Amino acid sequence: MAFLKREEGAVQPYIPLGVFQMRLPFVHLKWEWPEAIQAVFLNAVAFGALPVLTECLGLPYEVCISMIALQTMLYILHPLFGDPCMPGWITPAIPLTLAFAAGFEPGPDRIHAVMALQYSMAFIFFFLGITGLANKVVAIVPSSLRAGILLGAGIAAMVSVIQPGGRMDGKVISAMVATFVSYMLFFSAVYQRAMKKNRILQAIANLGMVPGIALALIVGPLVGELQFPAIEWGFIDWKFGEAIRQCSVFAIGFPPIEYFIKALPMTIAAYIIAYGDFVFAETVVRDADHVRTDEKVAFNPARSNLISGFRNLFFATLAPYPTLCGPLWGGVQISITERYKQGRKQMDSVHSGIMSFSIAMAIGSILLPIVSGMKPVMPIAYIATLTIQAYGCCYMAMQMLKTREDMGVASCMALFLAFKGAMWGLAAGIILYFAIGIVKHENTVKIESGESVSG
Repeated sequence: MAFLKREEGAVQPYIPLGVFQMRLPFVHLKWEWPEAIQAVFLNAVAFGALPVLTECLGLPYEVCISMIALQTMLYILHPLFGDPCMPGWITPAIPLTLAFAAGFEPGPDRIHAVMALQYSMAFIFFFLGITGLANKVVAIVPSSLRAGILLGAGIAAMVSVIQPGGRMDGKVISAMVATFVSYMLFFSAVYQRAMKKNRILQAIANLGMVPGIALALIVGPLVGELQFPAIEWGFIDWKFGEAIRQCSVFAIGFPPIEYFIKALPMTIAAYIIAYGDFVFAETVVRDADHVRTDEKVAFNPARSNLISGFRNLFFATLAPYPTLCGPLWGGVQISITERYKQGRKQMDSVHSGIMSFSIAMAIGSILLPIVSGMKPVMPIAYIATLTIQAYGCCYMAMQMLKTREDMGVASCMALFLAFKGAMWGLAAGIILYFAIGIVKHENTVKIESGESVSG
């Protein structure tokens, strides 16, 4: 239960702190058990960053576990300060980041490169958040380009899973089980009708991605794709101090200017991808408008930029994080929003769902039974997140397109984005928009006083 109640059609109660809206669990926000349970299982996705950290930074397993646990704890900052979106990595940029880092010698040279990239990302997030330009950037982009970014992100996510040598190789059955079950629970009209008449089906749907991942954890070992989990007890061996001693600015110094120069193209590409997360975030928030008229949800790109900037600054200083700190975890955002759209009885506020998920994930990340139990299914959970995000990105992009010019511009931009990279995608979209799409009046999102209010 929450101590402070929201009036019908109003904004969820909060403590005003400038651009931020502080909400405390159990004071302003109810505890949502379905999101909390889902978060425990989805620690498997968060710990999917292990191979990225070990490969890129060369740090021991235990040190990387501590870095991931602390990274999940910082997720709480977003619901705490009023952002209605579940944060995550800048996931599509990970292959680009690893390729960038591979151009430097392992050790301090490579760590300085990742550090410079993450400092640069923090600067961009802070600059756009403090100046308020983040609001203008999101507001002025034509719908065809916004749809192109969404569609491209969806295609890229799915391609990374199904392409030869992709994430699904060697885990086809497990991945298909997790994806099929998740799609059925989130998007099936038949299932949505059936669960209104059956409380058991409703309870299963409330668990989001958990049923699919749990079933994959059973099926995977039976078909020889996954190992059975070996449960360990206690808490993780906290070694974040070791990360600070090996790869912080206090250990190896601040990166020289040449690292920032070399990181500039990657920084631009990463923010273009992160911008797609802002577009996706706003689209998802607005998608629930017609259903949840009982709550006004304020999406402020400046606020999200500032919080994301702090997270990147924190890790750039103490322990560079190659996945980078992004504003949105697309698959989880869809999962929470889909249950939120079922009404206030199912979820009081979208903020309460995100807060419950964030706290439960932070707690679960330090519990050894959860970390060890989820270890075999970590890659499957990551695949499910990507395939759900792909579906959500694609259908929302299609809904934004009204003319054949818009459809053509968005589709071509999306293909460039997915197969040639962020810079190519943005360039293709802008050129096509001015050559073709500009003849039609584009619908752009109006953001007044820094707030895009839905509800």
